[in-house]
Amino acid sequence: MEYKVSMRNYTTHFHSEKTSYNRNRLLLQANRILYKTQDANLNLSFVYHKESHDVKSGMPAKNSYHSYWLIPGGNYNFTEQFSFVFWDAVYYYDNAFSGPGINDWEWESEHGFQYKFNNQVQAKLMYYRDQTWNSHGDTTWEQNQIRGYFPTTINEQWNIQPYFRYYLNEKSYNTVTGQTTNRADTGGLRLGLIVNYNLTPKTTLWTNLAWEQTQWKHSKNSQQVQLTHGHDNTQDFRLYAVGIRHTW
Repeated sequence: MEYKVSMRNYTTHFHSEKTSYNRNRLLLQANRILYKTQDANLNLSFVYHKESHDVKSGMPAKNSYHSYWLIPGGNYNFTEQFSFVFWDAVYYYDNAFSGPGINDWEWESEHGFQYKFNNQVQAKLMYYRDQTWNSHGDTTWEQNQIRGYFPTTINEQWNIQPYFRYYLNEKSYNTVTGQTTNRADTGGLRLGLIVNYNLTPKTTLWTNLAWEQTQWKHSKNSQQVQLTHGHDNTQDFRLYAVGIRHTW
């Protein structure tokens, strides 16, 4: 179970703009191990996701919806050190409020390889793809990235995971003409760090910090989604997250 609030379209110093808003997400997830051996495993997850937005008085209401996700994932070990790892998520959107071109379906995935240098250090390199469709089967948006993760155990109390996301492209489409309406080409980069501190053998405190800057051909504000402010076509993304995890 997870609840998350994201502050959108605020200034660098968290000052509120006329178009500032908060994204609210509730996520409930259940996981099932379908197959597990020394060489491979296959898992299946079902997720219920509700999203809504708090906007400024006088501003138009933003997209809100319920969605249902089915997520298979797993790995195959070629050797004790080298593995193929993957997950695929299929989403169905229900009870959605939005402007024209609302998504009905989405497919998000990561496929790649993991290498275990030793018991303390691993590396994972993944190809990420995300694509949405409307009810007629027309692609409304797509994104492709290369992602790298480097989980490292320092000692019994501390472990860290530096990571990056490198944009190959991001595009949105006019579903009537099929033409690209906006795009971000190669060059966007997210750099992040996840830090875990084991307070007890069963309780972990964690934080996730990241920075990303992407630039689109046109301001996203021009499409009424207001991910960039005014006519600025650059988004400066900063992530600060903290949490606690407990195992019974």
